[in-house]
Amino acid sequence: MQAARELVPYSIVIADDNRSCRDDLRALLEPEGYKLHLAASGEDALDLLERMSIHLLLCDMQMPKLTGLETVRLAHVRDDKLPCILVTAERDEGLIRQALAERVYSVLSKPVSRAELLYTTSRALAKTYGPLSN
Repeated sequence: MQAARELVPYSIVIADDNRSCRDDLRALLEPEGYKLHLAASGEDALDLLERMSIHLLLCDMQMPKLTGLETVRLAHVRDDKLPCILVTAERDEGLIRQALAERVYSVLSKPVSRAELLYTTSRALAKTYGPLSN
């Protein structure tokens, strides 16, 4: 069993080529005290992962150049334990199978509800890093 973590904010990268979607996801997560970093592409997300200590990648599936799955694959080369969550407007069984093969924690459908995003994010972080201590 993992030891409880100190109350230090988790760092999360939100990667989406649509600024409005990035801002919406930020607005849902910001009140929870997460340290958020916004990326307009998979390449930008990977750059942030190289330069900073990041605890979770929240990534849109459909982005130009690197898709969400390609971004996750490359992120796992850097840190194979990094929890990753995909968000997509086109969730289907084929995508879910591909996501499982890339060790994606969860695939969420757009528009993402606040409750679903907070639950999935907190579960992914707790599973990877252990519960926060009081």
